[in-house]
Amino acid sequence: DHPTEQQIHAEAQPPSATFPRQRCARQQSRLPRPRPRLQADLSRPACRPTDRRGTGQRTAARKRAMALSIKVRPWMLVVMWVVEVVLNGLAATVLSDGATSNAEYSFVQPDPSTFSVWIVIFILQAVFVVAQFVGDLADVPGIEEARAWQLGNFATNGLWLVLNGLGSRGFSWWLAVVDIALNLVCLVKLYTVLDVDYTRVDVSWKQKLAIYLSPSSNLPWVVLATLLNISNTLFDPTELDLVEAPIGGPDWAIAVVGLATVIAAFLALTRVDVVYVIITVWALSGIWRNQQPDTDAPWGAEGVSANLELMTIICMAALGAAALTGVVALITIMVRRGSSGERKDSDADRGTGAPVLA
Repeated sequence: DHPTEQQIHAEAQPPSATFPRQRCARQQSRLPRPRPRLQADLSRPACRPTDRRGTGQRTAARKRAMALSIKVRPWMLVVMWVVEVVLNGLAATVLSDGATSNAEYSFVQPDPSTFSVWIVIFILQAVFVVAQFVGDLADVPGIEEARAWQLGNFATNGLWLVLNGLGSRGFSWWLAVVDIALNLVCLVKLYTVLDVDYTRVDVSWKQKLAIYLSPSSNLPWVVLATLLNISNTLFDPTELDLVEAPIGGPDWAIAVVGLATVIAAFLALTRVDVVYVIITVWALSGIWRNQQPDTDAPWGAEGVSANLELMTIICMAALGAAALTGVVALITIMVRRGSSGERKDSDADRGTGAPVLA
Protein backbone atom coordinates (compact mmCIF):
# COMPACT_ATOMS: atom_id res chain seq x y z
CA ASP A 1 0.00 0.00 0.00
CA HIS A 2 1.21 3.49 -0.80
CA PRO A 3 1.29 6.01 2.14
CA THR A 4 -1.29 8.71 2.07
CA GLU A 5 -0.45 12.39 1.86
CA GLN A 6 -1.27 12.92 5.55
CA GLN A 7 1.10 10.14 6.61
CA ILE A 8 3.89 11.62 4.50
CA HIS A 9 3.30 15.06 6.05
CA ALA A 10 3.34 13.63 9.61
CA GLU A 11 6.60 11.76 8.97
CA ALA A 12 8.19 14.98 7.63
CA GLN A 13 7.57 16.86 10.89
CA PRO A 14 10.50 16.90 13.36
CA PRO A 15 9.98 15.17 16.72
CA SER A 16 10.21 18.47 18.59
CA ALA A 17 7.16 19.75 16.71
CA THR A 18 4.95 16.69 17.24
CA PHE A 19 5.80 15.35 20.67
CA PRO A 20 5.00 18.52 22.72
CA ARG A 21 1.66 18.83 20.96
CA GLN A 22 0.81 15.22 21.69
CA ARG A 23 1.97 15.54 25.29
CA CYS A 24 -0.11 18.70 25.74
CA ALA A 25 -3.12 16.85 24.33
CA ARG A 26 -2.61 13.96 26.74
CA GLN A 27 -2.34 16.38 29.67
CA GLN A 28 -5.56 18.07 28.67
CA SER A 29 -7.37 14.75 28.31
CA ARG A 30 -6.70 13.97 31.97
CA LEU A 31 -8.15 17.27 33.18
CA PRO A 32 -11.84 18.18 33.49
CA ARG A 33 -13.30 19.54 30.33
CA PRO A 34 -12.84 23.36 30.45
CA ARG A 35 -15.58 25.76 29.73
CA PRO A 36 -15.56 27.30 26.25
CA ARG A 37 -13.43 30.41 26.12
CA LEU A 38 -14.66 33.74 24.90
CA GLN A 39 -13.92 34.83 21.37
CA ALA A 40 -11.35 37.35 22.66
CA ASP A 41 -9.38 34.54 24.36
CA LEU A 42 -9.21 32.15 21.37
CA SER A 43 -5.76 33.42 20.38
CA ARG A 44 -4.28 32.47 23.77
CA PRO A 45 -2.41 29.14 23.81
CA ALA A 46 -4.17 26.43 25.78
CA CYS A 47 -1.05 25.33 27.70
CA ARG A 48 0.66 28.68 28.21
CA PRO A 49 2.08 28.99 31.75
CA THR A 50 1.00 32.01 33.80
CA ASP A 51 2.56 33.88 36.70
CA ARG A 52 -0.26 33.63 39.23
CA ARG A 53 1.50 35.77 41.84
CA GLY A 54 2.24 38.65 39.43
CA THR A 55 -1.28 38.53 38.04
CA GLY A 56 -2.75 38.66 41.55
CA GLN A 57 -0.62 41.65 42.49
CA ARG A 58 -1.59 43.52 39.33
CA THR A 59 -5.26 42.71 39.87
CA ALA A 60 -5.11 43.93 43.47
CA ALA A 61 -3.40 47.13 42.36
CA ARG A 62 -6.07 47.74 39.72
CA LYS A 63 -8.86 47.11 42.22
CA ARG A 64 -7.24 49.46 44.72
CA ALA A 65 -6.84 52.20 42.11
CA MET A 66 -10.44 51.73 40.95
CA ALA A 67 -11.71 51.88 44.54
CA LEU A 68 -9.84 55.10 45.20
CA SER A 69 -11.06 56.69 41.96
CA ILE A 70 -14.63 55.67 42.76
CA LYS A 71 -14.66 56.71 46.40
CA VAL A 72 -12.81 60.03 46.15
CA ARG A 73 -14.24 62.48 43.67
CA PRO A 74 -13.14 66.10 43.23
CA TRP A 75 -16.42 67.40 44.65
CA MET A 76 -15.70 65.50 47.87
CA LEU A 77 -12.50 67.52 48.27
CA VAL A 78 -14.52 70.71 47.84
CA VAL A 79 -16.96 69.69 50.57
CA MET A 80 -14.26 68.57 53.00
CA TRP A 81 -12.16 71.70 52.42
CA VAL A 82 -15.19 73.87 53.26
CA VAL A 83 -15.81 71.76 56.39
CA GLU A 84 -12.17 72.18 57.39
CA VAL A 85 -12.32 75.97 57.08
CA VAL A 86 -15.63 76.15 58.97
CA LEU A 87 -14.23 74.01 61.79
CA ASN A 88 -11.22 76.29 61.94
CA GLY A 89 -13.47 79.28 62.50
CA LEU A 90 -15.57 77.35 65.03
CA ALA A 91 -12.49 76.34 67.03
CA ALA A 92 -11.12 79.88 66.96
CA THR A 93 -14.35 81.60 68.06
CA VAL A 94 -16.20 79.07 70.22
CA LEU A 95 -13.96 76.36 71.60
CA SER A 96 -10.73 78.28 72.26
CA ASP A 97 -8.75 81.33 71.37
CA GLY A 98 -7.38 79.60 68.26
CA ALA A 99 -4.17 78.49 69.94
CA THR A 100 -3.76 76.28 73.01
CA SER A 101 -5.21 78.36 75.79
CA ASN A 102 -4.85 77.02 79.34
CA ALA A 103 -2.06 74.73 78.14
CA GLU A 104 1.44 74.64 79.57
CA TYR A 105 3.50 75.95 76.69
CA SER A 106 6.77 74.19 75.98
CA PHE A 107 9.77 76.02 74.55
CA VAL A 108 8.88 74.67 71.09
CA GLN A 109 5.85 76.98 71.07
CA PRO A 110 6.03 79.84 68.51
CA ASP A 111 4.44 83.20 69.10
CA PRO A 112 0.74 83.67 68.13
CA SER A 113 1.48 85.61 64.92
CA THR A 114 3.21 82.53 63.46
CA PHE A 115 -0.14 80.77 63.08
CA SER A 116 -1.14 83.24 60.35
CA VAL A 117 0.64 80.86 57.97
CA TRP A 118 -2.65 78.96 57.79
CA ILE A 119 -3.97 81.64 55.44
CA VAL A 120 -1.34 80.61 52.89
CA ILE A 121 -1.92 76.90 53.52
CA PHE A 122 -5.70 77.18 53.06
CA ILE A 123 -5.26 79.13 49.81
CA LEU A 124 -2.85 76.56 48.36
CA GLN A 125 -5.20 73.77 49.43
CA ALA A 126 -7.98 75.53 47.51
CA VAL A 127 -5.73 75.74 44.44
CA PHE A 128 -5.14 71.99 44.70
CA VAL A 129 -8.89 71.35 44.88
CA VAL A 130 -9.65 73.59 41.89
CA ALA A 131 -6.93 71.83 39.89
CA GLN A 132 -8.92 68.58 40.17
CA PHE A 133 -11.44 70.08 37.74
CA VAL A 134 -8.82 71.06 35.13
CA GLY A 135 -8.40 68.49 32.37
CA ASP A 136 -4.67 67.73 32.25
CA LEU A 137 -4.13 68.37 35.96
CA ALA A 138 -6.94 66.00 36.93
CA ASP A 139 -5.14 63.10 35.21
CA VAL A 140 -1.57 63.43 36.49
CA PRO A 141 0.03 60.17 37.67
CA GLY A 142 -1.02 59.19 41.19
CA ILE A 143 -3.73 61.84 41.49
CA GLU A 144 -6.47 59.33 42.33
CA GLU A 145 -4.63 58.03 45.38
CA ALA A 146 -3.48 61.56 46.22
CA ARG A 147 -7.09 62.70 46.45
CA ALA A 148 -7.75 60.10 49.12
CA TRP A 149 -4.81 61.25 51.24
CA GLN A 150 -5.71 64.90 50.73
CA LEU A 151 -9.26 64.12 51.84
CA GLY A 152 -7.81 62.48 54.95
CA ASN A 153 -5.64 65.53 55.50
CA PHE A 154 -8.65 67.87 55.40
CA ALA A 155 -10.65 65.63 57.72
CA THR A 156 -7.95 65.09 60.35
CA ASN A 157 -6.92 68.73 60.34
CA GLY A 158 -10.48 69.94 60.82
CA LEU A 159 -11.02 67.38 63.58
CA TRP A 160 -7.79 68.43 65.30
CA LEU A 161 -9.01 72.01 65.53
CA VAL A 162 -12.05 70.78 67.45
CA LEU A 163 -10.11 68.35 69.66
CA ASN A 164 -7.48 70.97 70.43
CA GLY A 165 -10.19 73.41 71.43
CA LEU A 166 -11.78 70.79 73.67
CA GLY A 167 -8.38 70.10 75.19
CA SER A 168 -8.08 73.75 76.14
CA ARG A 169 -11.30 73.20 78.11
CA GLY A 170 -9.87 70.25 79.98
CA PHE A 171 -11.12 67.35 77.85
CA SER A 172 -8.01 65.55 76.50
CA TRP A 173 -4.75 66.79 75.03
CA TRP A 174 -3.60 63.30 74.01
CA LEU A 175 -6.59 62.79 71.73
CA ALA A 176 -5.48 65.83 69.77
CA VAL A 177 -1.94 64.40 69.62
CA VAL A 178 -3.23 61.15 68.12
CA ASP A 179 -5.27 63.05 65.55
CA ILE A 180 -2.40 65.28 64.45
CA ALA A 181 -0.18 62.20 64.12
CA LEU A 182 -2.74 60.76 61.69
CA ASN A 183 -2.78 64.11 59.92
CA LEU A 184 1.00 63.87 59.51
CA VAL A 185 0.68 60.36 58.04
CA CYS A 186 -1.82 61.62 55.46
CA LEU A 187 0.48 64.45 54.42
CA VAL A 188 3.56 62.25 54.17
CA LYS A 189 1.63 59.83 51.96
CA LEU A 190 0.31 62.73 49.86
CA TYR A 191 3.85 64.07 49.42
CA THR A 192 5.28 60.68 48.42
CA VAL A 193 2.40 59.55 46.20
CA LEU A 194 2.66 62.74 44.15
CA ASP A 195 6.47 62.41 44.23
CA VAL A 196 6.89 66.11 44.91
CA ASP A 197 10.18 66.99 43.23
CA TYR A 198 10.77 70.36 41.60
CA THR A 199 13.77 69.01 39.64
CA ARG A 200 11.59 66.68 37.55
CA VAL A 201 11.65 67.52 33.85
CA ASP A 202 8.68 65.28 33.04
CA VAL A 203 6.35 67.49 35.10
CA SER A 204 5.12 70.85 33.85
CA TRP A 205 5.45 73.98 35.95
CA LYS A 206 1.68 74.30 35.89
CA GLN A 207 1.44 70.97 37.70
CA LYS A 208 4.19 71.95 40.14
CA LEU A 209 2.41 75.18 41.04
CA ALA A 210 -1.14 73.78 41.18
CA ILE A 211 -0.49 70.34 42.67
CA TYR A 212 2.85 70.42 44.50
CA LEU A 213 2.53 73.68 46.45
CA SER A 214 -0.22 72.37 48.72
CA PRO A 215 1.75 69.48 50.27
CA SER A 216 4.96 71.52 50.16
CA SER A 217 3.40 74.19 52.39
CA ASN A 218 1.24 71.96 54.58
CA LEU A 219 3.70 69.18 55.45
CA PRO A 220 6.48 71.27 57.10
CA TRP A 221 4.01 73.01 59.37
CA VAL A 222 2.38 69.77 60.49
CA VAL A 223 5.81 68.18 61.11
CA LEU A 224 6.62 70.92 63.61
CA ALA A 225 3.04 71.05 64.90
CA THR A 226 3.16 67.34 65.73
CA LEU A 227 6.42 67.79 67.64
CA LEU A 228 4.91 70.84 69.33
CA ASN A 229 1.77 68.97 70.42
CA ILE A 230 3.83 66.13 71.89
CA SER A 231 6.13 68.62 73.62
CA ASN A 232 3.28 70.65 75.11
CA THR A 233 1.50 67.52 76.32
CA LEU A 234 4.58 66.07 78.04
CA PHE A 235 5.93 69.36 79.33
CA ASP A 236 5.89 69.97 83.07
CA PRO A 237 7.10 73.49 83.92
CA THR A 238 7.93 72.45 87.49
CA GLU A 239 10.74 70.28 86.11
CA LEU A 240 12.64 73.28 84.76
CA ASP A 241 14.29 73.83 88.13
CA LEU A 242 14.55 70.13 89.02
CA VAL A 243 15.66 68.39 85.81
CA GLU A 244 18.62 69.46 83.69
CA ALA A 245 16.94 68.73 80.32
CA PRO A 246 13.20 68.19 80.80
CA ILE A 247 10.89 67.27 77.91
CA GLY A 248 9.67 70.49 76.37
CA GLY A 249 12.46 72.57 77.90
CA PRO A 250 15.07 74.64 76.05
CA ASP A 251 17.37 71.67 75.45
CA TRP A 252 14.47 69.65 74.05
CA ALA A 253 13.42 72.57 71.83
CA ILE A 254 16.95 72.87 70.43
CA ALA A 255 16.79 69.22 69.35
CA VAL A 256 13.37 69.75 67.74
CA VAL A 257 14.65 72.77 65.82
CA GLY A 258 17.65 70.78 64.63
CA LEU A 259 15.51 67.86 63.46
CA ALA A 260 13.15 70.12 61.52
CA THR A 261 16.14 71.86 59.93
CA VAL A 262 17.74 68.60 58.77
CA ILE A 263 14.51 67.45 57.10
CA ALA A 264 13.99 70.78 55.35
CA ALA A 265 17.62 71.02 54.20
CA PHE A 266 17.50 67.50 52.79
CA LEU A 267 14.38 68.27 50.72
CA ALA A 268 15.90 71.57 49.58
CA LEU A 269 19.08 69.92 48.32
CA THR A 270 17.48 66.83 46.78
CA ARG A 271 14.11 68.13 45.54
CA VAL A 272 14.60 71.93 45.56
CA ASP A 273 11.48 72.25 47.69
CA VAL A 274 11.94 75.92 48.51
CA VAL A 275 8.35 76.25 49.77
CA TYR A 276 9.03 73.61 52.42
CA VAL A 277 12.06 75.62 53.52
CA ILE A 278 10.15 78.90 53.64
CA ILE A 279 7.41 77.46 55.88
CA THR A 280 10.00 75.85 58.15
CA VAL A 281 11.93 79.11 58.46
CA TRP A 282 8.69 80.94 59.28
CA ALA A 283 7.93 78.45 62.06
CA LEU A 284 11.47 78.75 63.45
CA SER A 285 11.18 82.52 63.41
CA GLY A 286 8.10 82.16 65.65
CA ILE A 287 10.14 80.12 68.14
CA TRP A 288 12.85 82.78 67.97
CA ARG A 289 10.34 85.57 68.65
CA ASN A 290 9.14 83.72 71.75
CA GLN A 291 12.68 83.89 73.12
CA GLN A 292 12.84 87.68 73.06
CA PRO A 293 12.61 89.79 76.23
CA ASP A 294 9.17 91.13 75.28
CA THR A 295 7.67 87.64 74.86
CA ASP A 296 4.17 86.82 76.08
CA ALA A 297 5.11 83.19 76.77
CA PRO A 298 4.51 81.84 80.30
CA TRP A 299 8.24 81.76 81.12
CA GLY A 300 8.50 85.53 80.60
CA ALA A 301 11.64 87.57 80.03
CA GLU A 302 13.48 85.82 82.87
CA GLY A 303 13.00 82.35 81.33
CA VAL A 304 14.09 82.99 77.76
CA SER A 305 16.85 80.73 76.45
CA ALA A 306 19.81 82.37 74.74
CA ASN A 307 20.95 78.97 73.42
CA LEU A 308 17.58 78.28 71.80
CA GLU A 309 17.56 81.75 70.29
CA LEU A 310 21.04 81.19 68.84
CA MET A 311 20.04 77.76 67.50
CA THR A 312 17.05 79.15 65.63
CA ILE A 313 19.20 81.86 64.03
CA ILE A 314 21.83 79.32 62.91
CA CYS A 315 19.21 76.96 61.52
CA MET A 316 17.37 79.68 59.61
CA ALA A 317 20.65 80.78 58.04
CA ALA A 318 21.54 77.19 57.16
CA LEU A 319 18.17 76.63 55.52
CA GLY A 320 18.56 79.80 53.50
CA ALA A 321 21.94 78.56 52.24
CA ALA A 322 20.50 75.11 51.45
CA ALA A 323 17.59 76.57 49.50
CA LEU A 324 19.92 78.87 47.55
CA THR A 325 22.24 75.97 46.76
CA GLY A 326 19.35 73.87 45.51
CA VAL A 327 18.00 76.66 43.29
CA VAL A 328 21.44 77.35 41.79
CA ALA A 329 21.96 73.65 41.12
CA LEU A 330 18.54 73.41 39.44
CA ILE A 331 19.23 76.44 37.23
CA THR A 332 22.62 74.98 36.28
CA ILE A 333 21.06 71.65 35.33
CA MET A 334 18.36 73.36 33.26
CA VAL A 335 20.94 75.49 31.42
CA ARG A 336 23.09 72.44 30.67
CA ARG A 337 20.12 70.47 29.40
CA GLY A 338 19.07 73.38 27.24
CA SER A 339 22.53 73.80 25.72
CA SER A 340 22.79 70.05 25.18
CA GLY A 341 19.45 70.02 23.39
CA GLU A 342 20.47 72.94 21.19
CA ARG A 343 23.75 71.19 20.35
CA LYS A 344 21.91 68.04 19.30
CA ASP A 345 19.51 70.05 17.14
CA SER A 346 22.45 71.87 15.58
CA ASP A 347 24.23 68.62 14.79
CA ALA A 348 21.05 67.21 13.28
CA ASP A 349 20.62 70.30 11.12
CA ARG A 350 24.18 70.07 9.82
CA GLY A 351 23.72 66.39 9.01
CA THR A 352 20.59 67.03 6.94
CA GLY A 353 21.93 70.11 5.20
CA ALA A 354 19.33 72.36 6.85
CA PRO A 355 20.33 75.91 7.76
CA VAL A 356 21.59 76.36 11.31
CA LEU A 357 19.52 78.94 13.20
CA ALA A 358 21.49 81.46 15.26
